[in-house]
Amino acid sequence: LNGLAARNGVIYSFSGGSATNPLKFDANSLSLLSGTLVNSISAGQDLAFDESGRFFGISRDTLYEYDPVSLTIVNSMSVAGTGGLNGLAARGGLIYTFSGGSATIPLRFNANSLALVSGTLVNSLSIGQDLAFDGTGRFFGISGDTLYEYNPVSLTIVNTMSVAGTGGLNGLALIPEPSGLMLCFMGILCFVGGRKSPRP
Repeated sequence: LNGLAARNGVIYSFSGGSATNPLKFDANSLSLLSGTLVNSISAGQDLAFDESGRFFGISRDTLYEYDPVSLTIVNSMSVAGTGGLNGLAARGGLIYTFSGGSATIPLRFNANSLALVSGTLVNSLSIGQDLAFDGTGRFFGISGDTLYEYNPVSLTIVNTMSVAGTGGLNGLALIPEPSGLMLCFMGILCFVGGRKSPRP
């Protein structure tokens, strides 16, 4: 499996590199609801809902919008000739992703036209990158062995934390907790901050 999103009791992922139809799993039983599992895997895939329930995906060099019920593709845009895209988040009519392994500034795409709004596409691809908003609009990213917090408007980096010397981080989700914010990664790492803390 590759790429992950969850909403309303359903978990979504890719299998085998195909972005035609994401898989659906029941969040309680984890049983497969729709889609076909295949015997291959592809890097550079991810899925994300925005705050209104619009559903987006990336697969290598293509950005997609899906109908959130039927999972049919309603819009797509290719960045063929570049290294592709990696990591995905969406909020406020914009889609955010990385290009080329640089976490300095994520790319922004218009959620309606899928046109590039800001950032530069480059001809390389790095795995181990992801992006996520929390419920309040704070914006975080991981790239390699570093966790970033971005200003969600300017995309300037406002805080970083490195885990250099480890295998790095991969995958990112933000969970609003009653006492604060929890950032969880693949790699058995969680950082918890209380509401009064300026940073997690």
